[in-house]
Amino acid sequence: MCTLDMKIQEIKKYLIEKDINQIKKFKLDFIKKIDKDNLLQKDNHLLHKLDYYTKLIKKIKFYLKLNEDKKVIMDIDKDKNEDIVCILTSIDLHSNDIGIPVEIILFTGNTNKACMYCVCYEVNEYAMLYINNFRARFSNKGYGSILLKNLDAKIIELNQFLKSCNLKTIKSIEGLVAADKNVIKESDLIRFYRKYGFIVDEYNNMVKNIQ
Repeated sequence: MCTLDMKIQEIKKYLIEKDINQIKKFKLDFIKKIDKDNLLQKDNHLLHKLDYYTKLIKKIKFYLKLNEDKKVIMDIDKDKNEDIVCILTSIDLHSNDIGIPVEIILFTGNTNKACMYCVCYEVNEYAMLYINNFRARFSNKGYGSILLKNLDAKIIELNQFLKSCNLKTIKSIEGLVAADKNVIKESDLIRFYRKYGFIVDEYNNMVKNIQ
């Protein structure tokens, strides 16, 4: 008999192993078969967790299907509730735009989300990742911090892929600090970037060099 906990552990296993192929194949029809009316009180917590992880894996499956023509790199972390969050990086080598579009998106099993839309430009002997837009759906939830905390590791993975394609590797991350005053003060946003190793000048240009 397949219990709620077994299903949760199965989903978490695929996430922890970053098994994109298994995630693509994962069937969600078992949800319809759960008799919610006859669940015990102690099962409510498990049902909540199952709901979180099925929504998370559904978002991942949809994103993977939407980006089948791109290189997608998957990573995971945990939020302050110890729930797994998924960070998907897509690289579009087929774009006709100047530079290579790169998306770094953090998905959760709830309404929280953080997105970083970038372009990778070749500059002389190296490449530079320029952040065009970086937003979290809700501020002060910690998801933007998770993305920036993982950014150095993402650059290592990106560089491995770029190198395998005989492209120049990223040596700097750059952008412009642009605060949405309805969400966060400019001074707080500058402090936020500096916390994660960015240098911000008087014109709000920011840069982080990659070793």
